[in-house]
Amino acid sequence: MGDAMKLAEHIRDGVNVGVREYRSLNYEAVEDKFGCRWVADLCVRTVGGGWSEIPVAVFYQPVLKDPSHSHYLGICRRGEAWMITNAISAADGVWEGIRHNDEIVFSRFRHDFRTGQHGGPAVDGGRDYFRVVGDGGERVTLRIVEDRFVEMWSESGLVAVAPGEKPMVLHPWATREIVEQWCRDFLVENSWKWLTDGVLRLPGHTELERFGVEFQ
Repeated sequence: MGDAMKLAEHIRDGVNVGVREYRSLNYEAVEDKFGCRWVADLCVRTVGGGWSEIPVAVFYQPVLKDPSHSHYLGICRRGEAWMITNAISAADGVWEGIRHNDEIVFSRFRHDFRTGQHGGPAVDGGRDYFRVVGDGGERVTLRIVEDRFVEMWSESGLVAVAPGEKPMVLHPWATREIVEQWCRDFLVENSWKWLTDGVLRLPGHTELERFGVEFQ
């Protein structure tokens, strides 16, 4: 891209989320203005139901002035115009990636052909398709939780988050139905909610552990 920043890639919790693609966008100013945190530059759902071929700078906004708004704010450029969009689709579902030399790399949008900082297999396709070029590495599945990518360990793909605590991946046996029943039985009403598909907001992880819900 002509507007791309060829700078050092950002690594968070072992996940390479890539560079900030927009040279003329002040990411820090956006974070300050909206009280949000940058997640990555990613594809989002289009009006037609597919995935955008250009990256969208996705930010996570923990506190909303209007509860009807999305926690995920997206900013992208089309021609000379800047656009703001609802980027919740970036956090829905999962992302496929490859771990090589303790670094996880994934393709952020279609034709985003990437390798890790130290080489290894390359990935491509964004969320339109998943292609690996080269040998080695371990395939992994990621989910966005708030402003971070979390590695999943089971097909159920459930994650619990609590204020001030690291997102935790629930054991494979903890299905959505089991967790919801536990919440209804033991938690104060309205103290928990699903943030996105498979991501549960809780008052605290210690409460889950107390009643026997285990983490990976």
